[in-house]
Formats: sequence, structure tokens, C-alpha cells
Amino acid sequence: MKKLMAKLIALSLTLIFAFGAMAGCGMEKIADTETNLIIEFYNAGYGRAGWDALKIKFEEKNPGKTITLIPNAGFIASTVEAKLRGGPTAYNVDLMICGNLSVFSLMDQTGSVVNGYDYALADLTDVYESIVPGESVTYKEKMIPYYENFNKYNGKYYSTNWASGANGLLYRADFFKKEGWEEPATTDELIELISDIKSKGYVPFVWPGTNGYWAYVTQVWWAQYAGEQEMADFYEGKDRYGEDSPDCFNSPALLETYNTLEKCIYDTKNSYTGSISFDQMQAQNFMWIDSNKICMMPNGSWVENEMAKADYKPGEKDIRMMRTPVLSSVIYQTDLNGAKSFRFETIRDEATLRAVVKAIDKGESSYTNVSAEDFSIVKNMRNYVTTTGNLLQAVVPSYSNAIPLAKEFLKFMATDEAIQIMYNACGAIMPFESDNIVIGENATNFQKDIINLSKKANWLALNSSKNRLFYMTQLDYQVLVPEVYIGSQSTADKLTGRAFFEMQKNYINNRWSIYKTTAGVA
Repeated sequence: MKKLMAKLIALSLTLIFAFGAMAGCGMEKIADTETNLIIEFYNAGYGRAGWDALKIKFEEKNPGKTITLIPNAGFIASTVEAKLRGGPTAYNVDLMICGNLSVFSLMDQTGSVVNGYDYALADLTDVYESIVPGESVTYKEKMIPYYENFNKYNGKYYSTNWASGANGLLYRADFFKKEGWEEPATTDELIELISDIKSKGYVPFVWPGTNGYWAYVTQVWWAQYAGEQEMADFYEGKDRYGEDSPDCFNSPALLETYNTLEKCIYDTKNSYTGSISFDQMQAQNFMWIDSNKICMMPNGSWVENEMAKADYKPGEKDIRMMRTPVLSSVIYQTDLNGAKSFRFETIRDEATLRAVVKAIDKGESSYTNVSAEDFSIVKNMRNYVTTTGNLLQAVVPSYSNAIPLAKEFLKFMATDEAIQIMYNACGAIMPFESDNIVIGENATNFQKDIINLSKKANWLALNSSKNRLFYMTQLDYQVLVPEVYIGSQSTADKLTGRAFFEMQKNYINNRWSIYKTTAGVA
């Protein structure tokens, strides 16, 4: 009986994969030929309008070539890998536009993913080295350096990215205008704003506790305090002494970050009731309702397009994206013994820091009595922007029978024309130099903010380490979700920033050997 059940289950899985490619096409059989490109894509925040528009233009430019689109709202790592393992007899998609995918983990598994193939994914190095159609630069040269470097694996490329949206702190610009509030330059100014918001009968924040969106803000604060070297060491699993150690999580930068988050959401009156249990659509819907008087929410560049699903037109609500306020405590640094000292020679108080940040925002190149070096460091901090674009990867199965066509489509996606098409259709900015994007007369303030943030960005991203210890275990600068504890409405679960810091540190310490074993590192 057990053997019979096992056979039936195996047969069922084979049928699921075999017919899965028909799901978006009225169950009609898809032409699996060299001239028909089958694309399965992540149909979530950015939706499908962009892919529909690219399909039309690509087919127009390539007579005799067709594209079949298969939408999938759950096209993320586990689903993608399971489908790849089905192999060519069960899964005939040629280009996989994923919601997230651990490409490095897949490549490390070599031939164990798909029988008969050395790697599950096709080598895309020739795409990166090709001239973008109709332009004078290579695909690699046009790609934003952060993304080009991220996709490199042992000197080659087996993946690319399809979007590079800026994340940050969303706010209701109409409420801000009505009350005379300005975007806060520093976290101390943000705390002052929170107090004023409450005093005038508004709610400072809503956030989706089930999604961990505060990371779009807190990662910036961590980076600002930690600095480039500590961040680089952290993602190699090294502590502040340069040793391989779980003490990479015992960082003053993380403590400062969680202490600041505590100032934002520890007081339950600072958040809309129920935030901890919301998903992003619930939180956004509450923020879009005027009578709720919610002012801010951590979020990403897809939000206006996503809210169209709730029948809100882009620009119907005056939503904007502010640049993440600079962590006020960056005027200090903490040595290896825990002692604090001033970080800058010429910026040693909140008033000066705030003034420098506002000068940077105005496009100024200096500030009175502040050294060029100090000004430059703060400017670099100010330009940190988080993105989930590194998770939005496109790959080609190594067994596809339309690999050349898939590569031609990827190269087309890098053209100015395609970048504009995608932007016009859904607001997504692809991971290429975007100086030539034309912002239409009807563009919303939010869309303009995303463009401006993207052009100046020093990108930060979760799940971006190339170290096996991280990508094989899902380790990141935060493993537990701080807002679930710091912003809890239950006194039994509620933690201060320091208490959360200590809990996460102990959590990592107790599991470090397990992480190393899982990752296969000594």
C-alpha cells in the first residue's frame, strides 16, 4: 500500500509540473519550441502589466518569435527550485522571473539539482558581455555595479535581476502639508515629529508585522553606524576583531539601531492598533483610509502599483517616499572596549548633523565650519537606500530548448526602450543606469521620489552575502524580526531595544555551530 501511494504521489507531482505551464493559458498546450519563449514570472507587487507590454514590443521587433507568459504569485525560492528539479520532462519554462532565489546555493549543488546537467542554470556570461541592442554599451557596463557584482559566481554569471526598487519610509504628504510637517533629516528629528503627530490626533505608523518591513529602514541605520568595513566583515561572519565568530552580531551598531527603533514603536500609541498581525496589503489599506490618519509606513517602490489591486489609482492618495533619516548617534563611534568617542572632528552635536543633512538634500557640496571629509562621510550615509531588487532574479534553466531566445529577451530588457516600457507600465525601475527614463507629466510624486532615490543610491540589501554561512542558512544582519518584539502590544512579549539585541545575540550564539554545519564550513 505504501509503495502504491508513493507511486501515486510521484505521478501526481509529475503531472502538476507538466501541466503547470498551462495554468495561465486556459489549459491549452504551450508550444515548446525554439521560437516560443515560455516565461513564468512573479506576479506580485509589480503585477503583470510590465511583462505584457514587454511581450508585445519584443514580438513586434522579432517577427516569427512569440512569448507565452505564465503568472505565478508564489514564484519564490522553494517553488522555483522544486520546478527546476522536475527537469525537462516535467517543466518546460525557458525563463524564470523569480520573486526570490538563492542562486549561489543552487550553483553549489552542481549536478545534483537536475539529472544529466552539470548546473541547473544556463551560463549567461555572454549576455553580460554583449552589446545592448541599439546602444553602444555592454549589458555589464549598463547594469548598476551593485547588481553586476552581486550576480557574479566564480567569475561567471548565471542570473540577472529584473527590478531595482528603492525602499524606505512611506508618508502621507497631504497630512504633512496640512500640518506643516517636513521630512525629518535625522532620527532625533523623527522622534520629535512622532510626538507632534500624536499631539495633533494622528497615528505615526502602521507596519506589517508579518512581513518584516522595518528592515527597509533599520538596515540603513545599521549601515550608517557600522561603516563599510564592519559591514563587509559582518557578511563574512567576522566580528570586530576580524575573527570568525557569532560575535559579529555583538555590534554596537545593531544595538544603536534597535534602541532607535524602540524610540519609534515601543510606545503602543505610536502604531496603528493591530499592526503586528497585518500583512502588507492590510497595513496599506488602513494607511490609505483618510479617517485612520496614519502618517508613515516602511515600504517599497511597488506600493502604488500594488494598491491598484485595491482599486486605488496611482496618485489618488498623495503618498511619498522619504529618504531614511540619518541615525543621530552616528556622531559617535564605539571602540572595541565599548567606550564612545566623537566620530567627526567638525560634527559633534545634533544641530550640526541636522544642518549638514539638510544641506546635502539641497544639493550643496559643503557646510560652514564642517570639513570636506566629514561632509563627504555624512553624504555617503545619507545616500544609503535599501532594496529588495537583489532577490528579484531572472534565470534560464540549463535544459531549456530556447536558451538563445531567452538571452535575446534579457538583452532587450536592458535597452532604454524596455526600461521605459516597464517603468510606464508598473513603476518598476530595472537594475540598469536609468538616467534616460522620461518621467511623464502625469507621474505621481511617489514615482518621482523613487527615481530620485534610485539615482543617488548607495544600495543595501538583505540576503546579499556571498558567504556560504549566510546564503545557505538565511543568516542576515537580523535573524529575528525586531518590530514583533519591540512593537508588541502584549507586555508579556514586549522587549526594549537592548533586550531584543541580547536575545538575538544569544539566539545566534546557541546556533552558530548548527549554522556552520548546515553551510558546510569549518
